[in-house]
Amino acid sequence: MYHSILSKENIRKIYKKKRAALHPTKKKKLEQNIYNLLFNQFDFKAKFIHTFLPIKGQSEIDTTLINQTFFDLGATLATSITLHNPLALTHSIITPQTTYELDAYKIPTPIQQIPLDLNKLDFVIIPLLAFDNKGNRIGYGKGLYDSFLCHCPSTCIKIGLSFFEALPNSIPKEKHDINLDFCITPTTIYNFNTI
Repeated sequence: MYHSILSKENIRKIYKKKRAALHPTKKKKLEQNIYNLLFNQFDFKAKFIHTFLPIKGQSEIDTTLINQTFFDLGATLATSITLHNPLALTHSIITPQTTYELDAYKIPTPIQQIPLDLNKLDFVIIPLLAFDNKGNRIGYGKGLYDSFLCHCPSTCIKIGLSFFEALPNSIPKEKHDINLDFCITPTTIYNFNTI
């Protein structure tokens, strides 16, 4: 398969293009399928969940309905805030009343920030560009999520969301990379805990 000879950067470019090429109607249908599988598989009632907010212009999965359903289930939600000097992530609890502004990467960022205790996390919902059958993921290449995930409790369940199925060959893994526990696509729930 052709992915075996590609670097992470090349895979990143391919999947950014694939995602950007999705027609809005098709994208909405795929998002609905992901939503249905996610909530059929997991019990999020009253859980502590770290979620992501889609980056404007990157054709990411729109988590608006997912996050609203988390709130409806009585979950406590948090999200990331990107610091730029030095580059790092911090985190804030969010509520349905939270207001946002776009940061330099066009990521919605809570204006008023409430500190998060990472030890309380039950789930992390993770954005990605591509993943393989072993739970390795490719993000935007800055390593920010790996740095964050290594500080989450061992019981925290890491769930990736992807428009596309697993790559046919393994993604090159680096020392700092943290694997997913699950990945949800429009057709499949991948469970990497059984590998």
